[in-house]
Amino acid sequence: MRQSLDRILKSGTPDGAAHLVEIREILEPEIAALAAARADDQDLATMREAVSVMDSARHDPEAFIEADLDFHLSWPKQRRTPSFCP
Repeated sequence: MRQSLDRILKSGTPDGAAHLVEIREILEPEIAALAAARADDQDLATMREAVSVMDSARHDPEAFIEADLDFHLSWPKQRRTPSFCP
């Protein structure tokens, strides 16, 4: 999957980034739902904190990106699904 996404971005086509956004919009809600369903209280607190930081950092791209990364990096642990680990 990662290689396919890299190929989309490196293809140089004007629509590459738009296609990546479409893929993320399809996959991420399901992955997040699975993570939340398998999360314990501490996992949910971690997710909520990252979302809170993202919400308050809408005008601070660096803070938003860092919180977004924290949110995504917490998913493998929360999903308890080894195949999703980075």
